[in-house]
Formats: sequence, structure tokens, C-alpha cells
Amino acid sequence: MLEPPSKPLATADRDALERARALLRQAAERKGTFPTLWFLGKIEMRLGDTDAALAAFQRAHAIDPEQPDGCRELGAVYLELDRAHDALPVARRAIELRPDDAGLHCNLALILLLTGDVEGALAKATSALSLDPTDAITRNLLKLIEDVVAGRRQRPRSLAEAEGRKR
Repeated sequence: MLEPPSKPLATADRDALERARALLRQAAERKGTFPTLWFLGKIEMRLGDTDAALAAFQRAHAIDPEQPDGCRELGAVYLELDRAHDALPVARRAIELRPDDAGLHCNLALILLLTGDVEGALAKATSALSLDPTDAITRNLLKLIEDVVAGRRQRPRSLAEAEGRKR
């Protein structure tokens, strides 16, 4: 469930996730709680249904807007749907809630890059790296941003483009 949607799923794992999704959907219909909807969103993402994941994460966030992991996942699904501008306020809120989380700072740097604020992205990625100098994802993002600043690469307009994958 926590692996990226692009990683292939074995048939037995897909079947298990589909059963879990059905149970979580039933639970959410009875009484939507943040944990139920968060897990449902993660499963929907893993199964490749980004629209259903968005709906689950939006509901989870509405129930508990003070939950930084809910903000993180809602922002991530917005990026998958090429809606970086929608992810921006959610990412900023996540950092307000958990200011020492280097991953959240890195996420915001990526969103700033995708929305055209290259200088802001550079500053935020640098800040994220100072919070966790060992994070390879942040180092790679910082390199990407530096390449954009130096003119060695065009600014990506989507998450898929930034990651070099086809949409």
C-alpha cells in the first residue's frame, strides 16, 4: 500500500488491496474518520485511481486539517493530477504544522518549481537539505532546480516531467 503506484503489483497483492479498499469504503460510508479515509486514499493511489484517492484525501483533510500527513498526501495527489497550484496552500500548511520535517520542505520546493517560482524553490530546497543533509531526494531536487536556474534544463511543468516519466 505504501509503495509508489508505478511499482507493479503481484496478483495476490492487488486482490488484497482491492478487498481492503472495499472494506474501507464501507467503513467510510458509515462514518468517515481521518485514519479510514487516509488509508483508503493510500490504497486508491496504489491501485492507480487518482481521482478516488483525491476524494478520499480531501475528505480526510476536511475532517482533520491539522494533520500534516493528510496535507502531505493531499498535496501528492494534486501533483499526480497536474494540479500544483492546488497543492501549494496545502504544502505550506503542512510545514506550519510540522516545521522541522525536511520532506515537507522538499515537497514545497518541488511545488514552487512546478508553479514557476524557481527562486523560491531553490531557497526551499536548500532549506530542506539543511534540515536533512543525507536526504537523496532533496539533493536530486536541488540539482534539478540548479540545472533549471543555470539554463541546462527547462523548468518542468508536471511531476511526471520532473521525474522523467511518461504521463
